[in-house]
Amino acid sequence: MRIGDAELPVSKNILIKNGVTDELEGTVVYAPVTGKVYIPAEVISLVNGAKFNGIKKAAEAA
Repeated sequence: MRIGDAELPVSKNILIKNGVTDELEGTVVYAPVTGKVYIPAEVISLVNGAKFNGIKKAAEAA
């Protein structure tokens, strides 16, 4: 699954963005019966760039 420039492999607990892999607290789940994908809540901040690998963007840290 892709959200913007981030890739979220189904049935795994990782997010790949700009070639960097970040471990998630939960697993990405696809429910084929409903066609829905469930993602850990932390993905929202990671995809929006608020935090990646535990480090805030330089612009936010200043």
